[in-house]
Amino acid sequence: MAKQGLSESELKVMTVIWDAGGEASAKEISDALAASDGISRAAVYSFIHRCIEQGAIQRVEPGFVCRALIDQEDVRTTETRRFIDRLFGGSSDRLLATLVGADRLSSSDYDELRRVVAERYGAAATDAPVRGGDGGKAAS
Repeated sequence: MAKQGLSESELKVMTVIWDAGGEASAKEISDALAASDGISRAAVYSFIHRCIEQGAIQRVEPGFVCRALIDQEDVRTTETRRFIDRLFGGSSDRLLATLVGADRLSSSDYDELRRVVAERYGAAATDAPVRGGDGGKAAS
């Protein structure tokens, strides 16, 4: 991963590259971010250069093609850990408690969480019934 965390703008650049299969021209990145976020060409090129300096992107010629040097899942994992450390003192259970308490998890979110936990820790870890909020989507 890049030596330091990526900014939100740099993550947008990386997302365009990852969505394109790991490579995209600077023009393609610029066009995509102009369309989705209204970001100017000059700003996008600045973000690209910062990603190159951080070791997140390799510039390939001809055509100023940007190749991702970092894996999207690795970035997600690292950024999630930083987020949990920063806002929840490193406590994943506090994050989950906040999501549940704020009624931000739908029934399908709970089902997916159970599936992931069972896959990681075995079916016995999910034997307890898990039901909760539906993200405010339940009918009254």
